[in-house]
Amino acid sequence: MPKLSQHEIRQKVLQALFNLELIDNIQKEIDKEAKAKRESAEKLQLKLDKKQHFAKEDDFTAQIEIKDLTREVNSIKLQADEAERFKIEAKPGAVEQFVFSYQEELSDEDEIVELPAFFTELLEGVEAYQEELDAKIEQYLAKGWSLERLTNVERCVLRIGAYEMLKTDISKKIALDEAIELAKDFSDETSGKFVNGLLKNLI
Repeated sequence: MPKLSQHEIRQKVLQALFNLELIDNIQKEIDKEAKAKRESAEKLQLKLDKKQHFAKEDDFTAQIEIKDLTREVNSIKLQADEAERFKIEAKPGAVEQFVFSYQEELSDEDEIVELPAFFTELLEGVEAYQEELDAKIEQYLAKGWSLERLTNVERCVLRIGAYEMLKTDISKKIALDEAIELAKDFSDETSGKFVNGLLKNLI
């Protein structure tokens, strides 16, 4: 397997974080949908319980309504269960995401991917300290701005840069330069300037 430079490893870390964040966003929507379906099922269940309590056995119309409501309640509950099952099964780990993305680039699909120690340290470090890093980054955002308003690429680049500058022994100047280059690699010159302006506060 060809050896990756540290900059290339940072690119892989950014790609993994970017993809995981996209999956997180999708799962939040799925979770929201599942919650709405369960609330809908609960309301229908109350209606069904009331209908079953007051309906007479020989009331043909009422019995049909009860069957229809029962079918609808069960269907909605099943949809909610399926959504939650996707949430549990869909998200890969950070390491698995790297292996998948890097494996696609290899000419030999059977070649074993050996994870660079620098990759594991950087990616797992960013994940472990993400809440703290986000809080630090938000201190230097313009008034009225939040991390959610930034692009996925900018968020991931800032987290990588902040982690290296605050949590590792690497030179802060080198970490800053690398973050700027990452922003340029995956976005544009303007994004690089933005990352530079914000992360300089951490030097």
